[in-house]
Amino acid sequence: MTPYSLSARLEPGSFNAETGVFSGVSIITEGVAKGHGFLVDRTTIAQVLEHAGKFKNGVKVKADHWTGVAQIIGVISGLALEEGNSLKLRGDLRLLKNLRDRAFFEEVLTTFSDAVGLSISCYGSREDVDGIDYLRVHELRSIDLVDDPAANPNGLLSRGSVDTSPEAMKILTAALTAGDLDSQLTGLSAADSVTALKAAYVAMCSKAKADRESLEAERDQAKQSLSTAQTDLSQEKEKLGTSEKKVGDLTAQLGTKDGEISTLKTERDSAKNELSTATTKRDEYRTQIEQ
Repeated sequence: MTPYSLSARLEPGSFNAETGVFSGVSIITEGVAKGHGFLVDRTTIAQVLEHAGKFKNGVKVKADHWTGVAQIIGVISGLALEEGNSLKLRGDLRLLKNLRDRAFFEEVLTTFSDAVGLSISCYGSREDVDGIDYLRVHELRSIDLVDDPAANPNGLLSRGSVDTSPEAMKILTAALTAGDLDSQLTGLSAADSVTALKAAYVAMCSKAKADRESLEAERDQAKQSLSTAQTDLSQEKEKLGTSEKKVGDLTAQLGTKDGEISTLKTERDSAKNELSTATTKRDEYRTQIEQ
């Protein structure tokens, strides 16, 4: 395992002077880990949160990395995930009650909250995912206060800190597509630039794959709809053919009935004529008899 330290802008939500608690400080954020050539993802942050839970009274905070017990200035507890453009891990930083330089650290943290930060001190390894290295945390040692403005031109992060620029990968992906990379890569080392570009490329490939799969799904759905429509049309045509046959049969039956009616009319008229003839003959017989 390799020792790593990753920093993030402090970003305290509020400070309680009586308790010495800085609530909601930023600990680590999803994105590019400057100075290390790897990325921090949701798995990394989940591992930090898991290992932090092993500290019974909170994770110790030192005044700098890889120092001794004399440099412990406080503890962080109440860790919680915060969803946003990038996943962030926050917690409450409480300075030790009997800290010798407590007033000094309170002033530093309140005055320079945008220039100092907290840094994860851990042992871990890299995991290659689709050609991109991600940090995997095996042991969390402490979360330390750090200051490195020379490596932080924007006054937001210290060396080895996580890039908290909103949707950094989306910006890099857009820049990569547009061919306008200079502004997005300014201030990054060669290794960080390669990491960022790899991540942007992977993001583009993932988006292209997702778009292709979505289009293929829409195409398959359209084919299925067309097939269903053709089946329905065929069934309707079959029903129409059946109905037309019935109409034809009924028309033929009607024609037959018309013929039968005509024959019956002829028979009726013939019977009337025969009846008339018989009546005439009867009358003639009666006349002859009377004479």
